Amino acid sequence: MTIVLAMALLIAAAGPAGHPEGPPEHCQQVRGRYAIYANRDALQVLGSKHLVEVSIEGLDKELQARGWENTSAYGDFTICSLRKAEARALTVRDVVRVVRYGNVRYVQR
Repeated sequence: MTIVLAMALLIAAAGPAGHPEGPPEHCQQVRGRYAIYANRDALQVLGSKHLVEVSIEGLDKELQARGWENTSAYGDFTICSLRKAEARALTVRDVVRVVRYGNVRYVQR
């Protein structure tokens, strides 16, 4: 259900055909913890209690190889969202995407 809602928001944000601009995204650099949970992939911005749903294919493969049930990836992430808000205020209701990541360290949970 959440994926369907997120896709609908992304399609609506793209605007009419021929006008790919859509609403502006608000990007920011954050330090966070990325993990795979039973039913979703999520990023927690350090200093926040909230999770945002994102999927990072490269990190997914690495976490699966290390045992995703017990491993998290801490690193620097550049995230973009449609809502202009401080990164710690973003939640699973926000459409968020990761455009870059680096300085990743894998930690057993």
